[in-house]
Formats: sequence, structure tokens, C-alpha cells
Amino acid sequence: MSAEKRQQLTRREFLKIAGGVTGSVLLAGCAPTVVEKVVTPTPVTKKLAALKLWITDRSTINDMTKNFMMPDFMGRNPHIKVACEFMPEQDLMTKLNTTAAAGNPPDVASIDEQGLHILVASGILRPMPQGLLDVEKEMGARIAAWYKLPVGDPNGKYYAVPNGTMTSGIYYNEDILKKYGYTWKDIPKKWDDFIKWAQTMTVWKGDELVQTGFAFNKQGYAVQQTVMYQRGGFYFKNSKETLIRDPVVLDSYQFMVDMYDKHKLDSRNSLLCRDMFHQGKAATACSWTWWNGFLVQMYPTLKWGTVPWPSFTGAPPYTRADDDVSFVVATPATETDRLDAAWTLWRFVVGPDYQRQYCVLRGVHPAFITLRSEDRFSEADPQWRAIAMTMAPGNFISEGIWANELNTMILTSHDKVLAGTPIKDAVEETAKRMEQVMPSLNQVLLWGKDGLMAHPEWKKM
Repeated sequence: MSAEKRQQLTRREFLKIAGGVTGSVLLAGCAPTVVEKVVTPTPVTKKLAALKLWITDRSTINDMTKNFMMPDFMGRNPHIKVACEFMPEQDLMTKLNTTAAAGNPPDVASIDEQGLHILVASGILRPMPQGLLDVEKEMGARIAAWYKLPVGDPNGKYYAVPNGTMTSGIYYNEDILKKYGYTWKDIPKKWDDFIKWAQTMTVWKGDELVQTGFAFNKQGYAVQQTVMYQRGGFYFKNSKETLIRDPVVLDSYQFMVDMYDKHKLDSRNSLLCRDMFHQGKAATACSWTWWNGFLVQMYPTLKWGTVPWPSFTGAPPYTRADDDVSFVVATPATETDRLDAAWTLWRFVVGPDYQRQYCVLRGVHPAFITLRSEDRFSEADPQWRAIAMTMAPGNFISEGIWANELNTMILTSHDKVLAGTPIKDAVEETAKRMEQVMPSLNQVLLWGKDGLMAHPEWKKM
């Protein structure tokens, strides 16, 4: 699908898809000699509600929400007025907590998945009303099982569900491939072949990397994680114990280092891999798929597409994938009218019309089963190919959602290794720090290896 086709739908196109046409019912008498009195019901007047909506700050999503989707929502619901506020993702948790303590949190807000259990435990979030969304029917059994809290409790409640699932993949530049006589179909599916193939397009001038067949600098952690999961490694045994010392994990760190020092596909001193790609200096590059929306918006003339990561066998699993948890209701209102309005807004942003736009710009595979079958979210779309293929059942690994503190420790270990610290030493330091904090973290959505092994059915969901 071309970049032009990936821009948001026009209002006319959206309304054609969304429907919303009202009709009138014509009543007729049963005999021509009888005049029936038609009683017109008194319309129910809904109380006006002014709501605050917080959205993660990203220009493409901001524009879509403020200039298109919210006017459409308020057109459908004239009794509800929505004021949007956009803020950096890293600030959302802090501001939700502080505004809730002051008694004036937003009515509806997007959140980071790492903060869901914290917000639930603090009592800030409202549970989803019964019958508002049939999670299992509309999003599948895995999401239905994971997001009913407490996990495993048949009487649990839903406080949030994912927008979709984000993963990573290989991005290719069509023009550079063409220059070397390749197409995307020539991108090898096995690591050994991929490395040799990428080297044919890698150009060094002394110590300067002029062009690379595979850019990954400053995203080496994605290489390490991908290789680790492909070989059966995990960071975590469960929510309280780490597996980062496992030899398979240590080997994946070495693989990352070898991509620099042995295979010479990138340089620690070169640009961020995505910038190499933007500047036409990389035939392929790796990234998490949030990049899709950025490329469409900022580089509309760039000819690009995606494929899944190479693996050691050429077959999946390809890499890690994590749910992108979406919107929550945090309104402090106790009156029924405002609560109903907040849940009406929530159901709109957690609904196919909004998500059809959001998922493209966010680069996540939709949580809604109906959306996954649309062409734009299938492997038939060159720019969505890596996401669609990776997110097929059994093709990805998810340990669940772990705390940001642990994520920072893992990334720090990568930095130390690339700065010259022996792998075993850097990982051991990280393992000890993890062991100090993990017992105290309430990570209800972190399964680790134990959880995946105990639930083989999750691979089919």
C-alpha cells in the first residue's frame, strides 16, 4: 500500500465506513377508514457532560484525534464535549497520580502498559461496566485471560484492554535494494545468509561507515532480544525470578557484539540506525514498529517495506511482541450522567473506528479481530508485512509486561557491554540488581518462561 493510501481516511470516507445513518419508522393504519393516532415519544434529554481526554503525545495521533475523531465523536454525541490534552508518555503516570490525589484526574486517559497494575492497585481506575465490551469475542481468548484482574479470578474485572500489540522487524529501502539488483523477496530468512547478504551492500571508508546493508546501531538490544528468544532464552523465569544468567542469554549478547566487531555491519560511532535509513545510507534497518506511523508522516516519498526478522532456521518464532495497553476511565465523578458519558467516550476510543486510525499511526497489530482481517493490517500490505506475519499465532514470544525499573537495568547492561565490560560481568551485575527488586514488585502481567510453558494454548491465540 502506498504512503498516500496510508494517510488517515477523509471525513467522507470515514463516515461511509462508520455508518451512523438514522432512519424513521413509518406507521400506517390497518384499514383506510380508521385514523390511527401516532404518539411521538418524548425524546430523552441527556445531561451535558464536559470531559477531559488525555492522549500520549505523538503528532500524528494528536492531529487525528483532535481534528478528526473527536469532532466525529461529538457529532454523534452532542451532549458530550471533549477537551483533549496531549502529554509525553513518560509523564502520564505521574500526572495521573497527582491529579487523582487532588481530585481532578482526566475522565479518560491513555496509559503505558507498565503502569496498569499500579493504577489498579491505587484505586484510581474505574472497572469496565458489565456488557460494555465482549473482550473474548472481539479480542480473543489471550487478551480476555490476561487483562481480567486479578489474573485468573473468574470474578475479576477489566480496567483496560490493549489497542494492539507492538513488535519489531526489518525495514527495507526499495531503491537501495534495486541498485544492487535485489527486491524484498531476496532478503534472506536465515541469519547466516542475511549477514553475508547485508555485507554486499556495506561500504566502509577507513573507519567511517558510509553505507550498510543492515543498520542497528543504538538499537542493538533489539538484535540481542530477538536472538535470545529465537534460541529459547528468556529474561525472566516468573514475576519474581530472573533467567538473565542463562548461557543462551549470554550468547545473544555476544551475537550483538559480533554484528559490530566481527561482521562489521554497523559502527558504535555511526548514526542511530533509523537516521541511517532516513538518509538513504542503509538498505535495511531494525526498529520497533511504532516507526511505521513516523515514516508515513515524515518521509512520504521514501519507498520502504518490512519483513520479519531472520532466524536461525528461517522459521518462527521471529521476535518479542508486547501489548500496547490503551485507555482507562479515571473520572472522579459519582453522578450517573457523567460516568455514562465517560464510558461512552472510552468505548469510542476503544472501538474499531478510532482504532482503525490509531493502530496504523502507532504501529500496533489491532486487538480487534475484525480489524486484523482488513487489507491494511495484513501481510498483503508491504509496510505492514512484518507486523502481520510476526503476530500470527505461534510466531512471537511474550514474557508479559515487566516493570520499567527492570527494563532500564537490561538496557544498561547492553550499554556496558558495548562500552567494553565483559558480558558475564555486565549481566551478573544486572542479575543481582534484579534479584534485589523483583520480590517487591507487583508484576501481575509478567509471566516469564514459567507462565508460557504452563499455558501452551497462548501460542495459538
